[in-house]
Order: sequence, then C-alpha cells, then structure tokens
Amino acid sequence: MNNLFNLEKFYKVILPTKSKKLPNKLSPSTYLKIKNCPRQWSYENSEFINFQNKKYPPQVFLQSLIGNSIHKTIEDLIHIMKNLQCNRVNDENWNKVKKNIKSIKELFKKKSQEEILKSLNNPRNRRTKDDYEIYLEDNIQNILFKIKKLIAKIYLDNTEINSKKTSKSLDFELVKANLSEFEISSNKLNFFGYVDFFKINEKDVEIYDFKTGVEKDNDEEQILLYSLIWKFDEIHNPSSRNATKLTLIYNDKNKEISPPDDEDIETRTEKLITDVSELKNVFNANPIEAKPSLDNCKWCNVKQLCDSYWNYIDQNKLDLSNLESNTISSNIEINALHKEDDKWAGKVSFSDIFTKEKSIIIENRGEHSLNRDILNNSKEIRILNFNYYFDNEENTKNNKIVLNKFTEIFKLN
Repeated sequence: MNNLFNLEKFYKVILPTKSKKLPNKLSPSTYLKIKNCPRQWSYENSEFINFQNKKYPPQVFLQSLIGNSIHKTIEDLIHIMKNLQCNRVNDENWNKVKKNIKSIKELFKKKSQEEILKSLNNPRNRRTKDDYEIYLEDNIQNILFKIKKLIAKIYLDNTEINSKKTSKSLDFELVKANLSEFEISSNKLNFFGYVDFFKINEKDVEIYDFKTGVEKDNDEEQILLYSLIWKFDEIHNPSSRNATKLTLIYNDKNKEISPPDDEDIETRTEKLITDVSELKNVFNANPIEAKPSLDNCKWCNVKQLCDSYWNYIDQNKLDLSNLESNTISSNIEINALHKEDDKWAGKVSFSDIFTKEKSIIIENRGEHSLNRDILNNSKEIRILNFNYYFDNEENTKNNKIVLNKFTEIFKLN
C-alpha cells in the first residue's frame, strides 16, 4: 500500500482545496467524460492537500486491470511486428515475432505485473498480489484468446516509418506509416489524442481503436473525434487529408464507422468548438455542475464526496421486487452511529433502499480491521458497496447491512 497516503485522512470525506479546471487542450476521452459529468472529472483530477497534492485514487477494478494489460500487450506486439516486417499474424515473419517475445503469454504477464504493482500502491486496493496472479492464471487462456483475436484483425503495410507513441523525429507530414499509440494534435481544435493504430499510405488513412470491454455508446463518438483531430493536425497532416476508414475492434467483431465528409467535418467542428466554449462556463461555477445518473455514478471514483449523488439515490429508490437475486450491493449514508455489542447501529440519511431515519444495523464480517476502526471512531459515515439480503426475515426486520472485503467507509465526522 502506498505510504504517501495516510489511510485515516484518505477515508474521510474531504473536497479538493482547489477544483481542477478545464484543460487548455483536451483529449477525446477527457472531453466525453467531462460532458457526462463535469464535477466527477474535476474531483477525480484535482489535487488534494491531504494526499500530498496528489489526485484522488481511483477504485481498483479487476476487469480494468486486465483491459489495460491487454491494451499494452497489443501495443508492444504491433511495434515488434512492425520492426520485424511481420504484416499480420501467421505470415512468413510471424515466427520471428514469437522468438523475439518468447510467447504472448510472457508478454502479457510482464504488462499485467506492471498493472498489479500500480494497484498494490493504491490505498483503495483490497486484493493481494496472490489474488491478482491466481485470477489471471485461472483465466489466462481466455485472455490470450482475446489478444490473438484482436491482433489478428490488424494488417500492416511495409514502410520505413514505424513508430510507437509520439516521436520528435516525425515532425513532418505523414504519407506512408504504421503508427501505434501515436499522438496526434490540433491547435485549431485544442485537442490531442493517442490513436491505438494508424495505417497511412498514399491513398488511405485508416484509424483503429481497440476495445477490450463491452461496447459503449461513446465508442463511436471517440473515434470520430480522432478523425477530426487528424484532419486538423497541423504537423502530421498539413494537407488536411480526411480519414478514409474508421474501425472499432472488439473481441467478437469489427465495427466500421462511416468517416465524416467535408460537410460533416465542418458541422462537427463548429459544434465541438461551441461545446468546449460552453464547458468553460460550467467550470466557472462553484460548485461545478454534477450530472448524477445510474450510468454516470455506477463507476464514479468520487461519489463519496458528491452531495448530488447522495440526494440522487435517495430520490431514486431501487425496486427490489424486480431483482432475480436475494442480495444487492448498494451505498448508504448513516448518522448517529454507535456500537451495539459486536455490531454497530445508526439512522439513515440517504439510501436507495431505506427511507430516511430508518434504524440500521451494520455487521462487519471477517477481519476487515480498517472498516472496524472507522466505525468505532465515527458518528456519521458514507458506506460504499455493502451487501443487503432482502428476502431474509431477520435482515428485513432489523434492516441489517453486511460489510464485505470490498466495502469502503468514509467518515463525515
């Protein structure tokens, strides 16, 4: 666990001393996240004095760790293929690639170890190194199958310009190139982005975006933004060539997106400039606007800090009668907290299950000492990710919630 974080200070609801403002230059992912919820992005990217002026640590999700590791494995694999003039999986030079990396499994393990180390240094991590490694080993065949399927969808061109990430040596117009994780930038738009894979020749400009998770609504908009940035990249595309092919590569399919023509580019560019101008006004407000919703808040890293979130869940109660399971994971704010034998009790402030002022029993199962310490030293708390068993007569009567290994408790006072 990262020693730079004092856990007592971390698991306390505090706001940044100065909220993060809109950057001068945006990436597509940042722009789309800000549009979804400006306050979420600002809180996630602000510096906190209690964390030695570091950003708020994100929650650690196993699938995100795997997705990042797959992405970096593919990035390295493409770069090696380009250097060894291997244009696709199983061509005449594929054996050279396999010899260079020993195996895709070893390459993935190296990248996943880097991601595991990041997670272990995160104060919100609740898994051990062994937990991660056992899970990855149990699922390695499925992971390798996904990597092979994704990389098999790429076909490279023979060219002298093969670059991974940005390179100062490529400060000229690109006419023929294979580029992976390459930075494009536009001063006209004040946008930049790292494209997973570019294939450029005299005739075509192809942009590919790898997606290791499920299909999302923003995927199409993100790759269209890449095509706009490329169009107005003053260094690499001074002749303003349009992208001719946009491809989202998922594990189970390729999704072709129609590249915008000149008229569509003009319309999208005007809208983008207007949107960014309006966002500047949003960031001048105090507090910065929040847009609570089921989708926005589900994976939010800072909902424990956001009063708008807690009001939202209190006004949008869950319908437990429609659930197939007899348990649900939820979040709750509790006041008047006190110890009762081996459990704790309090009253509901905000919840999507219970009404206000309901008496609640809290059971901390297992040796989760951090949870216990916070419970013992708090009067008002916010709990993320507890279990509620709602078809059990005793639990329903006592309104009992159960804390688990991944429960987080944040002290209000």
